Amino acid sequence: MKDVDKFLIVMLIAFVVSNVIAILSPWAASHFSAMSGDSTHYMILQPIFRGFATFALNIALALWVFHQAKCEETKPLFWSLITLATGIFGPILFYVYFAYEHSKNRKTVEAAATTK
Repeated sequence: MKDVDKFLIVMLIAFVVSNVIAILSPWAASHFSAMSGDSTHYMILQPIFRGFATFALNIALALWVFHQAKCEETKPLFWSLITLATGIFGPILFYVYFAYEHSKNRKTVEAAATTK
């Protein structure tokens, strides 16, 4: 249960950060375009800010999933690449898969214990 609590906290933080990025990227782009005095910079800078911030969030999530997969003794590179490709859905896929694996292993152990 401790891993699930950690997972929920990390996913909540990632959700809040992604929403803050979405809210602040137009402001940051308009702020820098106002500093330059050219409104065309706004159209260029907004996607750059949003893309950079989203990429940084995906990198952070991939590093976290890499560490968690290493602790689970599985393929950390595979799971970090999945997270880079899917973004915020990577950790969700990771925990759904491992919840399934742990429940399957628990059922196997219980079945072996009852047959003895």
